[in-house]
Amino acid sequence: MLRRIAFVFSAFLSVLALLSCAGTSSVSSGREQDLVNRAIDAQGGVQALSGINTTNIKATIKQWEPEQSDVPGGPMRFANEGTYEVTQDRVARAVRVDWVKNFAYPAPRTFTFSEIVTPDAGYVIGVDSNGRNAQSLQANPPAHAMSGYRLATSQRESLRGTADKKRGVLAKALKPLQDAKTDMPVVGVQTVKNAAAVFLAGIAVEAGAALILDKAAVAAEADRLGLFVIGMKP
Repeated sequence: MLRRIAFVFSAFLSVLALLSCAGTSSVSSGREQDLVNRAIDAQGGVQALSGINTTNIKATIKQWEPEQSDVPGGPMRFANEGTYEVTQDRVARAVRVDWVKNFAYPAPRTFTFSEIVTPDAGYVIGVDSNGRNAQSLQANPPAHAMSGYRLATSQRESLRGTADKKRGVLAKALKPLQDAKTDMPVVGVQTVKNAAAVFLAGIAVEAGAALILDKAAVAAEADRLGLFVIGMKP
């Protein structure tokens, strides 16, 4: 898969991304969380952000191909750069993304297309790939329905919760090569607070393979904020 390395996001979505990540490590300095808190306060607080119904993002992107290099074990090969603009209706869970991608690898080319996603369907207007399907080839201008996998992936971004309707689960489990003895996934009170701040419904951990810092405090905070914390067998 192509790896997205550089983004320029709107302040709102930057806050959400920071919230979902900050404070989940037992060795966190607290500086990251302070930056998140200051950004939220500068925009009116959590309740003000939860009331936003429409977002607009303009961003640039660069992508590298991690499984391609000029020599064995060499640096990733640069694939493309581009721009995109996102307009999202969070209430209707509908989004349009206008893309311009300039590829350097495997061959120089430019794709200009738009992705339109609703809770029920996904559609692409324009040419987004060299491997155009029959529907795209027959349409004028070129267009085609999204595959089920692509639609499901795109819809995830519209499933962010709100203060009134929490959605999503923070899942913490061991990675395939992660050492359970020295590097277990960690959940603490701050993890619960961060999950609540981005309106997740709860937290799921791999039973017997996660470290809960002060279980009583975590349970009390989860109850206070209305989140569940559950252990599950893989």
